[in-house]
Order: sequence, then C-alpha cells, then structure tokens
Amino acid sequence: MSHSIAVIEPSGRLYGSEYCLLDIVEGLPTQDFDWRVFLPSGQGFDKLLQRIDIPCEHLIPATLGTMSALKKVFVYLRVMNRLRQLRPDLLYINQAGSLRAGAIYAKWLGLPVVCQVQTLEDARWLSGRKELQNVVHAFICNSIFIAEQTAVDPQKKCMLYQGMQPARTENARKNAERLTTKTKVTSDSFTFGILGRIAKSKGHYLLIDAVKQLGDRLPDSRFVVIGEGLTPDDTKAYQHAVAEAGLTQRFVFRGYQTNIEEELSAIDGLLIPSLAEPLGRVLFDAAEFGVPVVISDGGGLGEVGKRFNIGISFATEQPGKLADAMVDLAQNFDRHRTDFATAAVSMMERLKMDSYLDVVAKILESGTQRNPCALVWQGDD
Repeated sequence: MSHSIAVIEPSGRLYGSEYCLLDIVEGLPTQDFDWRVFLPSGQGFDKLLQRIDIPCEHLIPATLGTMSALKKVFVYLRVMNRLRQLRPDLLYINQAGSLRAGAIYAKWLGLPVVCQVQTLEDARWLSGRKELQNVVHAFICNSIFIAEQTAVDPQKKCMLYQGMQPARTENARKNAERLTTKTKVTSDSFTFGILGRIAKSKGHYLLIDAVKQLGDRLPDSRFVVIGEGLTPDDTKAYQHAVAEAGLTQRFVFRGYQTNIEEELSAIDGLLIPSLAEPLGRVLFDAAEFGVPVVISDGGGLGEVGKRFNIGISFATEQPGKLADAMVDLAQNFDRHRTDFATAAVSMMERLKMDSYLDVVAKILESGTQRNPCALVWQGDD
C-alpha cells in the first residue's frame, strides 16, 4: 500500500535539509511512498525534484518571510485548500520553523505530522511551543546535540545521522586512492575554504579573528568564502568586517554556488569553525572529495568528528586554537590529507544509505498510523 505524503519546504534553497529530503524522496520505494512537495519556484530545489519526477506545488512564494501578515494568510489558505483536495496520509514539515502553519493544516484537515529539526534555532524555537508539538507524531533530529536541545516528548523524538549515497562512498574511495599522485602543497601558498551560509553561528567572524592571530605564519595563504548571507546586507556586513580587519587581499568571495565539487577542488583545506553546528553536511562533502578539514569540537559537528575520528579538531570559539589548527594542516598537509581520506572512507561506509532509509521508512509508516516514534541511528557499527 502506497502512502501519500505532502511536504512543506518553505525555502526551496539547496542547503542541508533540502539535500536530506532529496535523499529520502529519491531513495524510498515509489510503491510505498508517493510524494508531493510544496515549495517556492526557481530556488534550485524544485528543479532537482522535477528531474526525479517528484510533483512540485509552487504555492509558497520565495518572499514569504518578508510578506505582510495579511498576504501570508492568503498563502496559507491556498496551501490548505490544495491539501484539502489532495488529502495526503501524512504531512512532512521539512523545516521546524514552518510548523506554525503546518499545525493549522494538521488540525483543520486531521493530518498526522512528521517534522524535521535540523538547526539549533529551530530546536530552541520549537522547544517553547508545546501547542504546536501536540500535532506531531515524530520529530527527526540530525544529531544528539540537536536532540538534546529539542524539548519535546521523548516518545516522539528520533535521532538520525545522514545516510550516504553509494556513489558518494565510492567517490571517497577513489579520491583516497588518488592521493599518492597529487602534487605536494606548500604551506606558504595554502588555500583554505569556508563553505555555507555567511553567519556568526557558522564561524565566519571567528575566522577573521583567527587570521589576524596567524601573525607571520602562513603569510601567503588565502581564504575562499563559498556562500552568502541570509540577506544581501549580511554578505555586505561580512565583507566590510574583512576590510576593516585589513584582510581584503587575502579573502576571495565566491558567493552562492551549486557545483560543490568544483569549488572544493580549488582549495587545499576546508574550515568548518561553526559555533554550534547541528551536523555539518559540508563535512560529508569534504569527505567525498578528499579535502581535509579543520572542525570545531562543539555541537553536532564535534560529535560526528569524535565518533568517526575525522578532521583536525579545535576548541570551539577559540580563534587562537583555530589559527594553530590551520598552521598544523598546512605544515603537515600530506599526513593530514592521508589520515583524513582513510577516516572519510570508514565514516561513509558506516553511514549506509540503505540502513538510513530503512529507519526513515519506519518513522513515516508510524506517522501515517498516527503512532509516536522514537528511533536512533548513528550509522552501522
């Protein structure tokens, strides 16, 4: 029996939660789950869904967050009317921040709900809203860190790391094998990258402080910023901060990019200095393409780093420690690159997509039956 699932995806941009959803809708058997995604058009995610024949309902404007309350009401009414016509077996909220509207749909139409919780902001916002939690049958958190920050009924709380596509694991193996043919990188000309949305929580401003603390170490190194702020003003503010620190000549801004392999191939090491990263999809990107990382030891990112013994760890929110870790990576690059590649293959082999999808299917099946669910999966042992 196939279960029809309607997904509320408010941004449509290609970040962690969207890629996670893509793995789910593409990987689960079509004879068991029939998907329909409500999202903005033209933001990138809808094109990927359409390529794999997932129907998209473009009823959510990309500008929803900046619309007046009255205009938002009209959007919610359009979505609810369409859901009333479809009568899905389950409503899947892909970002917990959309649960306020999702709860209205669920109550008025009598729909069971499964909700993803992938960011610290969503975890904390959700924790104080018991009235919204009541309509949800399972919350899916992407790390122990996020699960601990999400104050909901333990019988409804699931914790799943992300599954890895077999092709990604194979890429990691091939890149590990090719390491011996790579040209040695000199520490003086080292290129670091930082990938993701520009924000204080992602450690971008910490990086500025760390570069200032490098002193005369790695004088010719440069820093490539791949991504942009939530708003154009956020991006401009960061560029201004770089300029104020006298570092304009050392920073390169690439903006929002979708070809991650191409971006990573142009750098020597990836920095993930987040202050409280929930999981850190960029770690998996680096693992696939063999780019060694420096990662903070806090949040879900530090949790995953410790579990799989991967990357060069530094104390969260300590710019001096980040600077030391960058010097270590650059000056001992060949050893770190080899160690990282070995750990990357091991990690990805344990994060088997089939195992991950089996757990997701159980959660969704339980949701369609209106039963609470609490499952944990941290990869295969």
